[in-house]
Amino acid sequence: MADFGGKNHLTLKEFQHALKHLGFEYNSDETRLIFHKADTNEDGVVDIDEFLESFEKSDEE
Repeated sequence: MADFGGKNHLTLKEFQHALKHLGFEYNSDETRLIFHKADTNEDGVVDIDEFLESFEKSDEE
């Protein structure tokens, strides 16, 4: 739903939109921090593998 254009990745704005619609109540700074932590290759977008990997890492900590 948040992947405007079906690119299989999310920009920061799309990521923030997705979190909001999933019911998360993070502020803009918090979502920005989460996004950049998930963007492991630092290309400015989060693809599905990076997104899932970020959750797997948080489960291990």
